[in-house]
Amino acid sequence: MAREIAPCGTRSAYSRHLRRGETPCQPCRDANAAFSRARNLARQRAWVRLARRYPDEYRALYAEELEKAGVR
Repeated sequence: MAREIAPCGTRSAYSRHLRRGETPCQPCRDANAAFSRARNLARQRAWVRLARRYPDEYRALYAEELEKAGVR
């Protein structure tokens, strides 16, 4: 049984455009942007939860990363 092709306006279709060397259509670009926003929001929320759960470790890691970046 053949796999059904995802319609435009989905992240799968966005990836298909890229694999084919095509410029993704606007609905596919919108779907990919929405996915990226949701993923980034989830990542940010996880960071906040970890920082609250382990405040000392978070502050130490954050300071270390700032130092690596040359921010003082």
